[in-house]
Amino acid sequence: MSWENILKTEYVWLLYEDLSGMEEELVGIFKSEEAAKEYIVKEHTMSKPLTDENLEDIYASYGYIIDKKELHG
Repeated sequence: MSWENILKTEYVWLLYEDLSGMEEELVGIFKSEEAAKEYIVKEHTMSKPLTDENLEDIYASYGYIIDKKELHG
């Protein structure tokens, strides 16, 4: 393994749906947090404008969790 691979760190964002408080289902893997949020908006189209508060309501309603994970290449 070369130093370039060790020093180069990339991240992905995992979107989970909390099913029962103890069980989570992986919904998707995204290259950015913004991409995960765009997916959520597409899945839950709303008639009202998207605000941080509306997005938080969606997170709470569906039990969404976004988790940043480190990948080593």
